[in-house]
Amino acid sequence: MSGQIRAIHSPLASRPVLAMIALAFASNVLFPTRLEAARTCTITVFPLAFGTYPPASPTPIDSATVVRVACIGDPDPGQNGYRISIDGGNSGDPDNRFLLSGGNQLLYNLYLDPTFTTVWGDGISGGTPVTQGLPGAMGMGMGMGMGMGMGMGMGMGTPPFNADHTVYGRSPALQDPVPGSYADAPIVTIEF
Repeated sequence: MSGQIRAIHSPLASRPVLAMIALAFASNVLFPTRLEAARTCTITVFPLAFGTYPPASPTPIDSATVVRVACIGDPDPGQNGYRISIDGGNSGDPDNRFLLSGGNQLLYNLYLDPTFTTVWGDGISGGTPVTQGLPGAMGMGMGMGMGMGMGMGMGMGTPPFNADHTVYGRSPALQDPVPGSYADAPIVTIEF
């Protein structure tokens, strides 16, 4: 999903002074490789749009979106959570992302926090992934023996788990982009 971006001409300037930028995500879900795994997790990634970037803006342009996770089923032993990573998109480097319009670049990045201090990445080529623990399966049992058997058991699966993870986007101040359509499509991956 990517937004339409248009340069808007100002009657007060001889060149276009506004450029709109948008960011769209592609999503990737990695399923467990063990056959006995009963838990399934999916992600829904909502687009992030910065809107209009005025050339040489004295302030950064900020935006936010959500990565929604839904998990159902009981986990395998040792399978108690998930990890969400976002790759570097156009740049290949989560620490130095940029949007492209043809050969023109506009810098931006994605963060885990609203103070824009921790880059959301993959933990390998840059940035920090999100990790989240999940509740395990619950069960109860009761038994009695002494020559004759009597028993009772009750089990209850793990309830569905849903969580929203906010992605904070920032395009730095004082850039002078060529007007046009700027976009990136970093891949969001969930491993569980």
